[in-house]
Amino acid sequence: EFYCLAGIDLPSYDEYEGFPQLENGVGLMRLFYYEVSKELELIDVDMINKKRYIVATGTIAYEYMKSICESIMKKIKYLNLNVIPIRNNFFGHKITVSGLITGGDLIEQIKEYKDYDGIIIPESRLRDGEELFLDDYTITDIKEKLNTEVIVSKVDGSSFVNIFRKGVM
Repeated sequence: EFYCLAGIDLPSYDEYEGFPQLENGVGLMRLFYYEVSKELELIDVDMINKKRYIVATGTIAYEYMKSICESIMKKIKYLNLNVIPIRNNFFGHKITVSGLITGGDLIEQIKEYKDYDGIIIPESRLRDGEELFLDDYTITDIKEKLNTEVIVSKVDGSSFVNIFRKGVM
């Protein structure tokens, strides 16, 4: 978070020395970027996916996720990823991490976007082992209120990239 707030580059992958503090979020962004990059190396240069997705992220990771999504769109032709930073009205605007975004905030801030094939959220946004947000909204609630698919991604680069391999031409 400090790197994002300061607007400086993350340390290199090797500087995290095996990511011993990953449970605390230390190095999570760098590891995610590394995993996405490795997964993109495996993609055929002629891969096409004409889907349109919203990637709903916390405000602190907006620029970071936007950069990652741009690199994915360069690799997969016609894919459209619109990264939307979600403000945390439920817990307060000083809470900027993606994992604490509630279903109500997601609905309120995404409802104006139309004609998307789905919304992608990290599984860290849900209660452990459940399809329930911290404010008791469910995945089904979100699907019904926004009339779109909700795709839950594991918080790793491989899982995130593999979402876009589905329905590929």
